[in-house]
Amino acid sequence: MIEQESIRSLLIVPQAVGQDLASATGFVVLRGRRPYLVTNWHVLSGRNATTGENLDQQYAARPDTIRYEFVTTLGRGSVRPS
Repeated sequence: MIEQESIRSLLIVPQAVGQDLASATGFVVLRGRRPYLVTNWHVLSGRNATTGENLDQQYAARPDTIRYEFVTTLGRGSVRPS
């Protein structure tokens, strides 16, 4: 059985010091009863995957918070990348 949360994309907004840096997408995979956020590496790192350069050319900001929103039984919230 595929959980509904695993087939819905959600909006992800990488932030640095409370400021939005970009917008991206991801999805949640449930393994057991634990949710896991899945997105691209560059969304969480703020770097170009090929060159390693900062994606934010003006301030060289890197995400310290990821804001995401979805409506499911899991609720809403923000997470910090590890």
